[in-house]
Amino acid sequence: MTQTPRSSRRSTLLLAALSCCCSAASATEANFQHYRFTPIKLRNDATANSIQLAEFQFLHLGAAVSFTGAITSNTGGSTPAAEASANLIDGVNTTKWLDFFRSSVTFSFSEPTTIDGYRFTTANDAIERDPVRWLIEGSNDEVTWTLLDHRDSDFATPTARATSSGDIPLPATPQPYVKNWTGSIGANWDTINANWNNGADLAWNNASTDVARFGSGTPSSITLSEAISARVLEFNAPGYLIQGNTLTLTNVTRLRGTGNAEISSVVAGTVGAIKTGSNAIALSGNNTFTGPLQVRGGSLTLSGTNAYAGTTTVTGGGTLSFTGASTKANGLLEVGTAQGKGVLDIGGTSTLLFNGTPVVGTGAVTPGSGAIRQSGGTATYSVSGQYFTLANTVGSYGTYELSGGTMSTPTDSGIRVSWNGPAVLTQSGGSLSSGRWFAIGGTNAKGIATFTGGTATTIANYRMIAGDQAGGNGTINIGTAAGGNAVVSTVRTATGANDGSLTLANANNSTGTLNLNSGTLKLHGRIYHPTTATGTTALVNLNGGTIQAGEENVELVNSSLTGVRMFRGGVTIDTDGKAATFAAQIDGQSDNGIYFPGDSLSVPPLDGGSGYIGAPIVTISTDGAGSGAMAVANVTNGVVTGITLTCPGTGYQAGDVLFCIFDAGGFDEPAMLLEHTLTAGELASNGTGGLTKVGAGTLTLTQPASFTGPLNVNAGTLVANSTLAQTATTVAAGATLGGSFVTAGPVTVNGTLAPGTSVGTASGSASLTLAAGSTFAAQIADWNGVAGTGYDTADFASVSITATSGNKLTVHVDATGLTNFSETARDFVIASADSAPAGLSAGNWQVNASGFAGTGTWSLAVDGNNLVLSYEPGASGYGTWISGFPGLSDNSTSGDPDWDGISNLMEYALNGQPGTSSTQILPTTINGGGNLSFSFVRRTESKGDTTQVFQYGPNLTAWTDVAIPASSSGNVTITPDSPGPGLETVVVTVANESNSILFARLKVTLP
Repeated sequence: MTQTPRSSRRSTLLLAALSCCCSAASATEANFQHYRFTPIKLRNDATANSIQLAEFQFLHLGAAVSFTGAITSNTGGSTPAAEASANLIDGVNTTKWLDFFRSSVTFSFSEPTTIDGYRFTTANDAIERDPVRWLIEGSNDEVTWTLLDHRDSDFATPTARATSSGDIPLPATPQPYVKNWTGSIGANWDTINANWNNGADLAWNNASTDVARFGSGTPSSITLSEAISARVLEFNAPGYLIQGNTLTLTNVTRLRGTGNAEISSVVAGTVGAIKTGSNAIALSGNNTFTGPLQVRGGSLTLSGTNAYAGTTTVTGGGTLSFTGASTKANGLLEVGTAQGKGVLDIGGTSTLLFNGTPVVGTGAVTPGSGAIRQSGGTATYSVSGQYFTLANTVGSYGTYELSGGTMSTPTDSGIRVSWNGPAVLTQSGGSLSSGRWFAIGGTNAKGIATFTGGTATTIANYRMIAGDQAGGNGTINIGTAAGGNAVVSTVRTATGANDGSLTLANANNSTGTLNLNSGTLKLHGRIYHPTTATGTTALVNLNGGTIQAGEENVELVNSSLTGVRMFRGGVTIDTDGKAATFAAQIDGQSDNGIYFPGDSLSVPPLDGGSGYIGAPIVTISTDGAGSGAMAVANVTNGVVTGITLTCPGTGYQAGDVLFCIFDAGGFDEPAMLLEHTLTAGELASNGTGGLTKVGAGTLTLTQPASFTGPLNVNAGTLVANSTLAQTATTVAAGATLGGSFVTAGPVTVNGTLAPGTSVGTASGSASLTLAAGSTFAAQIADWNGVAGTGYDTADFASVSITATSGNKLTVHVDATGLTNFSETARDFVIASADSAPAGLSAGNWQVNASGFAGTGTWSLAVDGNNLVLSYEPGASGYGTWISGFPGLSDNSTSGDPDWDGISNLMEYALNGQPGTSSTQILPTTINGGGNLSFSFVRRTESKGDTTQVFQYGPNLTAWTDVAIPASSSGNVTITPDSPGPGLETVVVTVANESNSILFARLKVTLP
């Protein structure tokens, strides 16, 4: 602001007073086209959140000056749409002007207009918002302003509502409101020495509302030798330092100017700190001020251990930075409003809390653009049930760049990346945590969240959502073509299928996309699309990175999605010791995608625009047939310098022209349309992308997979109950491939092949190679069954065995749940081919039948085009059984070497251990209900070489015999393979209607 002497247009007139006493009064005229009203003190600055007035009138010769053709402006103000400055001249007392920023109002006439006074009308409520001190200035160009009135003491503004102030004449000589620092009596700022000049040398007055202006005066290092109170500090020359005692900000305060400065004194007061002007001011002290913290121009840096509370607003092109150990207890947050864009920088060890509904990018009538850049410290946003929001209103823009520190919302508070306007969240480091929904892509708006470093978590049972609201477009990028190592997690503690999920296309006509390029996506819930939403697109693009199971039995990806597409980078799935299911079809992309050398495409230096506070949203189209390519913009020093791909797309050809449009970003000058003609060196086939299974645990594929890149099972178990395309499948040592799958590609097993999920068939139209040290796990469920249903088998075009005598092929016989077993010869075709299996020799295989109840021998041979596992029964009966226990003191049938009262023959029949006390094998009886039930478990083979008789009677001499048959008959029920293979459960039931006492026993003899 420039304060000049009175214009020659001003003159003094003697007017006849119209009062009854006929006294004379003088009035001073002014003639300007523009008049400005600036509040400098309100009735209660500490409690008022705004200024308000109902009406304002200029006077001339006792009459109101007509506002016909006049307009008002409230530059730098913050007003609700219904309470704009135009209400001051509408002639209606029931409307009002309200300004949260307590800024000036300019009244502009169509031509210079003469006034000699003014009056205003109080608003409808809140007397604390009434002005009691102000400035009136005039100008013909809105650059040079002339002071007409300085109300430097409190005016008796009526406390009554909708009441006129009365006529206020312009004074002949208004008191100057600017004091210029001269430092003529030293470097101390106090209330004693005349270190100031406002036309005359004078000392500072703590009670004044004057402007403390620091221009060309010296010294520039100023010490407060006593506590100082000031309303406005204006620095118009660089290098000033204010230090020493406490500086208390008062009234309608401002920190402004064109010269950079530092204030290391403690800044105190209850009216907040308001930064305007283009300069940079640093507050480096341990400040204690409360009230609003507003940056409406230039930059304000808090580098000390500030402790303050109140609303924080950054707008008007301003930047607020926390670089020290600042703390903030509470208060709302607005960054980028209708008054202009704003940037909040958070670093150091700051601990900041913003409550309510923090917004970055807002403004109903004039949408604003806002950015938060966090490199350190801890920032917590919102309160329970609310959201931290980027791009709050239609047309606004918001961005958050997290490179370090901790960003979080508390329990039951979420994050919105785009609510009604475009928004971008980028995390390259630090920790991010959302305590509620993490929603991306609001109503008819586009949001992008890109994670290249650090950790990001959505807490228990809430979801990360891309495409949240109707018509919304949300994209989640985990890594980019340039890489990244972020870990993004969803957390689940409830049992609902969608708790802790990642949701794509949540609402009607929405689009949700997940691009996985690098880093890790840890899922406690599934990736899915609500089937109730219509007109949607829900896509997962796999081009690198890892999906990790975070929950036992988690469904990683659901079949409800529009598509899961495999690109050149493929995907790694880590089950991390858990069982997980991939329930969506995986579509291979065989055509060319875009793979720029260096992973990005540059924007010509003169085409990148200027003034960007964040990355614009990139939309890629082409004149060719390709589609699906996606990218994020790279911004350096406010200029778009290039794009980095997040999805390569498919179907592109050399010679195709790409068109890249840049939208939003808070620019001053927008970047131009980027046109680029693709070359062969920028294209590559997507078809080499495959799936790698790592980690202990089991991954089950339930849907077809058409990708042609490799399928590598490096650890744990992969169960494929689906069809596989021409993918080369390799099973590493220690890993297992299972399932009833059909593949068109070769399978090489260095670990274990276990066809089926219980019993089944693994088949393929290419080769099966059982390598050295590999295992074929053959489950036999039915001794009399056929291949594929009774026992496991494999059916391939060719089968080869590359094992050696020193590193053999192992066939593991799994008899879990085996039925119908008998000691009979049996052949099992465990593999078949179009030609004879190759590579089997006498010394390069072995059979592991541990846990199998049979006593015979196993062999492996090629028979025609089949690989046959054969069983030959061995010697059986008591003699063979007892010989398996060498070292017994007595191995006769009547012997009892373990002194448990059970003979060796009875131990044999009841599947006991002759050298170990085993009374638990003895029969049990139940006498009641008119029957006696006698139960025992016997070795199946014992019925072939022993005679078994159940005897019962009323005493120990009169016995009735019941022969135990080979199978159920009469009153004897025999359950084979119960409780396991090679065993039978025998139950004998005899009538005992009187429930009298009966004696019962089992007699076993050899023929």
